[in-house]
Amino acid sequence: MAFKNLVILLLSRFLRSRLSSFLCRVAFRKPAFVITTNPGAFLGNQLTIYAHVIACAQECGREVWGPSFFMYAKHFESSSRDLFTRWPTRRSFSYPLQSLRVFLYYYVFARVVRVILLHPDPPVKDVTVITDYERKQSLESPEFLRETSGRRVVIIEGYFFRTSGSKVRAHALAIKEYFKPLKRHEARAAAVVRQARIGADVLVGVHLRQFDPIIDHIPHPVYRYQNADQTTGPMRHTADLFPGKKVAFLLVSNNPVDPGRFPGFSAAQSTGHIAEDLHALSLCDYILASTYSTYSRWASFYGQVPLYQIENPGDVFALEDFRVHTPGVNDPTNESGPAEG
Repeated sequence: MAFKNLVILLLSRFLRSRLSSFLCRVAFRKPAFVITTNPGAFLGNQLTIYAHVIACAQECGREVWGPSFFMYAKHFESSSRDLFTRWPTRRSFSYPLQSLRVFLYYYVFARVVRVILLHPDPPVKDVTVITDYERKQSLESPEFLRETSGRRVVIIEGYFFRTSGSKVRAHALAIKEYFKPLKRHEARAAAVVRQARIGADVLVGVHLRQFDPIIDHIPHPVYRYQNADQTTGPMRHTADLFPGKKVAFLLVSNNPVDPGRFPGFSAAQSTGHIAEDLHALSLCDYILASTYSTYSRWASFYGQVPLYQIENPGDVFALEDFRVHTPGVNDPTNESGPAEG
């Protein structure tokens, strides 16, 4: 413990040295946001915060570095080529090994965050850490702008950082281009969707989020423990919204789902790959979500696909209740902030 405290103290002093300031300005040639969201946040959550931070960075002339995206970076064209997951797209000087991504997050960026938070005084000249530990952070608030003013590197520690939905939509093309899946993932997703569309007039992607009793043992009240059997009613009602048309369903889930559990439906299963399933959902005509999920909401945003979230399996809903979602906007929990346009 004494050795660990000594290391933290030495690193704290180094961060306040002239050499550290020089190295910071060499590494970060432009002002940057560095996202250090807990890597345990699933793909939909990671994409949500990145969308908001990229929209903010586009407006204020900053770059974005994303070391905490290391779990998913290999699935997307831009991030797969860059060790630091930087936006705008850049290539690393070396091949972005996964082990090196993990090392950089846990033993460089996460350590710097911890040291700065443990030893806030005197302030580090070029780096500041802003957390969401006490409150959700608005990327447009006067407090945030004041804290980030003049800082070369702003480390965003947490998930609850949001800008306005209008800004995310204004920069949607840049956000989507950055998170374009690898070509092989796009091709496999497109093949699944093409097969599911055979003989159908309308294809509805069904996102069945299945809960893990260990991870989700104390779920937020917004989550609904709906199994496949509870989704058949809303699926049947969705099909009835298209009289005279053949409606097919593409089943997407974080765990295997047997299409045979849905007798009477034209139902196909996606590949089961996290990036391919996400892209496949974005290629459907509509999305039916079994519960609140940033995953299916990202697919709605990415493909401009109207989505309906099942609140109660017995509810009656109309086609107008399907709508395109913007990540992190009008979500029903404090995880995603208040309703705003």
